Amino acid sequence: MMTIKRWLDKPYNNLNDALRQKFGKKIIKLSVDGGFSCPNRDGRVGIGGCLFCTEQGSGEFSGDCRLNITAQLEQQIELLRDKWPEAEYIAYFQSFSNTYGDLDYMERQFRAAMTYPGVVGLAIATRVDCIGEEVLKLLTTLSQETYIWVEMGLQSVYAHHHKLLNTGYTPDQFSEATIRLAERGIDVVGHIILGLPDTPETVLDDTVDFLNRLPLAGVKLHMLNVLRGTALAALYASKPFELLSMEHYLEQVRYIIERLRPDIVVHRVTGDGAKALLIEPTWILNKRHVLNTLLKAFSAHESYQGKYFR
Repeated sequence: MMTIKRWLDKPYNNLNDALRQKFGKKIIKLSVDGGFSCPNRDGRVGIGGCLFCTEQGSGEFSGDCRLNITAQLEQQIELLRDKWPEAEYIAYFQSFSNTYGDLDYMERQFRAAMTYPGVVGLAIATRVDCIGEEVLKLLTTLSQETYIWVEMGLQSVYAHHHKLLNTGYTPDQFSEATIRLAERGIDVVGHIILGLPDTPETVLDDTVDFLNRLPLAGVKLHMLNVLRGTALAALYASKPFELLSMEHYLEQVRYIIERLRPDIVVHRVTGDGAKALLIEPTWILNKRHVLNTLLKAFSAHESYQGKYFR
């Protein structure tokens, strides 16, 4: 048994519990495509995007961008209504960089989701270099009307990884954008990729120290996924590198969570790579097994989030 029980059904501060405690009911995240672009694709920062990013802008599970936001939400809610008839929703703008481009268009897309019946908040995925003053003003205004969190990819705390991944920004820029958003009362969720090549032995301690120092509200932990059609797939084919086994990956996840500030919400502990695109590692496709194995490891070690946090 765990020494301390802080959350409802998991030994860490998970998103399902956090949203249920905030809103008093089941909250479902609905992925929509707002039709945005990315400065790392259109030439402002770079061409081709980040090494791991697909042609869908990492939005393989998003709604159909040919439909407007209202139609995308209607389509997804219809599929879920019977299973969770009392649920409400977070509209998740997932594909590409959703604070990049025309501000008026941006506001119209966000407000179309905000005003849809049952939508209680927005999750907005973007890049750290797309958080300018005008975007901050817009997000601050909207955050006074609905709940908002912003997701940004830290990916790695090392500058050499950012060069490898072709992100076009640095860990310091991630810190600056996080602080600017948090100062305005907007929750920030950072993405971390585990299993990158050329990783120092101190990666886990360096990562958790970096996360704990920032005013982060949440984190997403991902295994490095090699997906067809990405620059990473071409690199992997020409110069294969070792990927983490499920056991090694879950050991790293548990190590980080045990040292993570207890107030940080863990939004995800494993990625979902689209089956049709996934090259490696194939073990991530059995998500239930991965999660069950992680929970068994937490139980066996009497672990919980923040156990070793100081």
